[in-house]
Amino acid sequence: MAVLCEHPTAKAMWGTDAGALLQTELRTEALSRPFVATLLAMTTAHRALVHKYLAGEVDVHAEERRRERLRVRPEADPSSQTSFNAEQRHLQAKLAAAVARALAVQHATTEAEADRLLEEAYDHGKIFVCTGGPGTGKTTTALAAVQHTLDLGGEVLFTYPTNRQASRMRAKLPGTVAVDTFHAAFALDEPPGAVLPALARYALIVVDELSQLQQPHFEHICKLWTQADNLPAVLMAGDELQMDLLIGGAVTAAHFQPVDEAKDE
Repeated sequence: MAVLCEHPTAKAMWGTDAGALLQTELRTEALSRPFVATLLAMTTAHRALVHKYLAGEVDVHAEERRRERLRVRPEADPSSQTSFNAEQRHLQAKLAAAVARALAVQHATTEAEADRLLEEAYDHGKIFVCTGGPGTGKTTTALAAVQHTLDLGGEVLFTYPTNRQASRMRAKLPGTVAVDTFHAAFALDEPPGAVLPALARYALIVVDELSQLQQPHFEHICKLWTQADNLPAVLMAGDELQMDLLIGGAVTAAHFQPVDEAKDE
């Protein structure tokens, strides 16, 4: 693996402080600025995970046992609540309540009713973050929330870091679901207010592969959500062991609600 290679050239390109050199190399390939930013975030997340294992910060066997406890049984029906553990069902219930509130505001018949629901969203709305490794049910939990929202007639936005990932999910979801990249969906290089109308229309927004978001971009999305009156139900999913780009920020601490610790704050 390149990040482990001791050759000076490899260390210069893939080492901890290699962001500028790698960015220059990628830009010479005429890649777009958003795509370069995504690749840099992805590389940093993967590098952090490798170094955690090598430094002994993560007990491989204990981590595997923890993830096995969370893993969704492959033979189970994803549309059935019996395929989820208690924490995942708890998170789904919270998401369902947030989706219901967003739809209630959209369909409110009086200004007083809308104001009451907006105040409730302001006081109690939150962004949900489910974490876990591959196979622990993050995407399955998200897809269940998507289907529930569609059944209620709500609009859904599903986002990924890259076009390739978005295309794969687009092929799995109904055509009524908007699927896009982080940069395109949230205009990460634009002022937050520029995409406010686009977010306000959705009852549910899914941000998959959260670990590949940089802290400023995470905060940007949170600001967009706040400007949308905290109304869209937002579910972010990722591997907590790769979240060095996010851990430590004030916004992060205020919004984390892991799938394996999905309790009321």
